[in-house]
Amino acid sequence: MKTPVIGHTLKFCDNVGTTLFTGISAAPQVLISAVSDSDTYSIEAAGTYAHNPLMRALVDEQGFLDRLTPGARKELFSQVRIDRLKALQSQPFPLPPDLMRQAVDAPVNAKEAFETLRGDYGMGSYGKRLVHEGTQETGWKSTTLKAGGVAVGVFENVGDAVFNPIMWAMMGTGEAAAAIKGTQAFTAGAVGAKTAFTAVQATQIIATAAWWGPWLISATDNMGHLVRLTNEGKFDKAYYKNIEEVSADLIYLFLIP
Repeated sequence: MKTPVIGHTLKFCDNVGTTLFTGISAAPQVLISAVSDSDTYSIEAAGTYAHNPLMRALVDEQGFLDRLTPGARKELFSQVRIDRLKALQSQPFPLPPDLMRQAVDAPVNAKEAFETLRGDYGMGSYGKRLVHEGTQETGWKSTTLKAGGVAVGVFENVGDAVFNPIMWAMMGTGEAAAAIKGTQAFTAGAVGAKTAFTAVQATQIIATAAWWGPWLISATDNMGHLVRLTNEGKFDKAYYKNIEEVSADLIYLFLIP
């Protein structure tokens, strides 16, 4: 991903896919928020847009907060303080209670609020949130919520890929090559048809390599993490996130040509 030109192209295509997917996902949330002035839809729409690369390039962190309803902003700041408390409590050497309370109640800055908005709300967070709810329950309810969270997480992962231009190029050039190969001109050996076929086929090879190359590396890494966490018996949120990623990889392998 850091290779000049190639890495930049892959990153750009990933951003295009994420921009389209989250843009479409946020549209109904924005409309409902505008019509109803709903705090819930306001914060969820902002959270989805916080995952949108184009919106992040056009709007600064404070701009995302300014678009929230007063109730949504209050909820977000409350969540920031909850996240602060969790982070402080997880430290090897916890702060004294008074100092911890001061740190939790300190004013919330735009960067911190934006990171919480992006991490805890909107498309891209739903699977994680369902899994978290499942860890708070027991029995069939816990299992159902965790399974639902994994399924939603897979949908969120695959959603970006569906809109990735590299996949469009790979599939489109494959169809174009087959169409050219079936023409009378190609069968008759026309130079123009053969040149066009060669150019389209070369483009397909490049697009296929760009799609499957990074996938092979990341899929192997995801499977390795899953095996390691399973062997260690660490069935936490990271484990279920890993299941989502491996499940998405299987969809890419068997359903995406």
